Amino acid sequence: MKVVRVTEGSEVRDFIRFPYKLYNEGLTRDSLWAPPMKTEIKSALDPDEHPFYKDPDSDAQAFIVKRNESVEGRIMVLESGSYNREHQEETGFFYFFESKNDQEVADKLFDSCRSWARERDLKTLTGPMGMLAGDGHGILVDGFNRRPGMGMAWNPPYYKSLVEGAGFEKLADSFSARALLDFEEKKDRLERLSRAAERIKKKSKVKVESFDSKKEVKDQMDWVVPQMSTLYNESFKNLPYYHPMDEVKMRRIINRLLTVTNSRSIKLIKLAIQDDRIVGFLLAYPNIVSGLKKAQGDLWPLGWLYLQWDRRFTRWADANGIGILPEFQGTGVSVLLYLEFLKTLEESQFEKLIINQISEKNHKNLREIQKTFGVEFDRKHRIYRQDL
Repeated sequence: MKVVRVTEGSEVRDFIRFPYKLYNEGLTRDSLWAPPMKTEIKSALDPDEHPFYKDPDSDAQAFIVKRNESVEGRIMVLESGSYNREHQEETGFFYFFESKNDQEVADKLFDSCRSWARERDLKTLTGPMGMLAGDGHGILVDGFNRRPGMGMAWNPPYYKSLVEGAGFEKLADSFSARALLDFEEKKDRLERLSRAAERIKKKSKVKVESFDSKKEVKDQMDWVVPQMSTLYNESFKNLPYYHPMDEVKMRRIINRLLTVTNSRSIKLIKLAIQDDRIVGFLLAYPNIVSGLKKAQGDLWPLGWLYLQWDRRFTRWADANGIGILPEFQGTGVSVLLYLEFLKTLEESQFEKLIINQISEKNHKNLREIQKTFGVEFDRKHRIYRQDL
């Protein structure tokens, strides 16, 4: 068994292809894994292409483990300069962890991460944590029979044992939920929200708007990106594991969001605006994991068709974040965003909603979501930590 640093073409291909082999051949019956687009993973390995590497203090290294030339596992270790400066830490992250059910393989992968991190004088190793804000984090430890959110990890149950067997301990959990969009049942809740919203509008002079088309988003990108970057940083800087945002990263996140929407579902994105200033946002989009499973990471020959079909006909939507400027928090802006979001859902084809990854430490948001949507949190992802 040997560890290989991923540096060139064949190794990059092995790194990208390994999960497809693992989930499609070894775990076919039970797997709910939604394959990412292979171009996204290739981009993450390319310092000339991915915005993560634009920070001079950020770097990453990918590894694969081979046994008799057969790939048995993969991982990436990274240092986010912006994260460490913001939190005044010396932390490395691991990401893209995939492995056969073999502790020796997992140990080889994590030993490689530790060595790389120590060479950079990092003091802790945490993960799974991604390269950008909005990347799914954590190992799935509960809710294996639930449809995953877009970009959220689905992994076999044995991953928990592999990570803990390598000496990692729990750092934090995040919860995800599923809501059935029965608006007849939610009629009273919507009426209460509507009455509250009318009072809030009069006091705050905040209005909630959405985009009419993907073209409108692209045309307003130069207005949206700087404001969303600032809003994100101000909204989340006091939360654990906050990743600082810049305009290059925000532009990539919005462009990535546009790839899963169409002219109808783009209306799920809500902006709270006061005097031409964005003071809050709610990000939501179609859940097209069925199309991703069929596409198997490739647009050609038929992947584009599967994705286009699912964008149009999926009955599932994902909500993946609400942010409000600190001076507007507690003023009811979240009520305005939730109400307009629910109105759009009511007029849409969507029947089920997945609310993704709310930190267990964000008690206010957990209560607010439970009260607004009437959900039960049924999935749990865990972030791990180890001192070096």
